[in-house]
Amino acid sequence: MQNITKRIIRLVNTLVGYYTEPYVNMFETGYKAAKILFSILNEEIITRNCRKKIPMITSGNLRVSGGCLLERFFKEARILRKNISISIFPGNHYIDSPEL
Repeated sequence: MQNITKRIIRLVNTLVGYYTEPYVNMFETGYKAAKILFSILNEEIITRNCRKKIPMITSGNLRVSGGCLLERFFKEARILRKNISISIFPGNHYIDSPEL
């Protein structure tokens, strides 16, 4: 699970997240991140990061394969891949921070 803050979004050119948990798509995710990085360095693309919090508290099994609660969100993100990258970062519900 990731806890993406506004500060992180402000400081990075892009974020690329895994589409599976457990993380079995490491090669594909690394390849995609490298492809985006080289496109940024070659000035082929300009990235824009945004962060949207969904008003949801989850706990327990958040695996994205096998009928979990978040599977629908990950499927929709895959459909929207006309954008360069869309990633979903479920936060840890035990973190006590006003920004998360």
